[in-house]
Amino acid sequence: MKRKVWKLIGRPEGTNFESALSLVDEDLSDPTNGQIQIRLKIISMDAGTRMWMSDRQDSYQPPIELGASMVGVCLAEVSKSSNPNFKEGDLVRGFGEWADYANVDFELNGVSDVMISVTDIIGNELVVLNQSKMYRGKYQEKIDLTEYSKGYYLIKLKVNGNISAQKIQKL
Repeated sequence: MKRKVWKLIGRPEGTNFESALSLVDEDLSDPTNGQIQIRLKIISMDAGTRMWMSDRQDSYQPPIELGASMVGVCLAEVSKSSNPNFKEGDLVRGFGEWADYANVDFELNGVSDVMISVTDIIGNELVVLNQSKMYRGKYQEKIDLTEYSKGYYLIKLKVNGNISAQKIQKL
């Protein structure tokens, strides 16, 4: 199948990030050996992502090489699976390529109680997307904000009682 993926083709000047990116078509094979294939729904363009686009060396992650796929926090839906723990339509969240489809390798240390929800920017819960036990693997979660207005939202991930959140923006 063909997929579309964002590539970093230059270092941004000021706030002109668009000129540093190019959307290209690539071939993508079916997932094998426990991989899942995901269809990207939402990407995060936060301060860290913008820093990785530059040639700065003082970040917690090195700069993305020119010509490489853009990466960041992604929210997606499983479109194909060769892993018994994931089925088509499962919602996933994680760090990955900015592409409409990608094959994902994943790993989780054990069975975990997981709750994924969307809140407004001040923390009012809007919807619980997933509340279940999840097994070994790195998970990504599909978030559909089509029924919500433009603005900022928080994606809350609670794993075995530990909570993390990611701010996203609906344009």
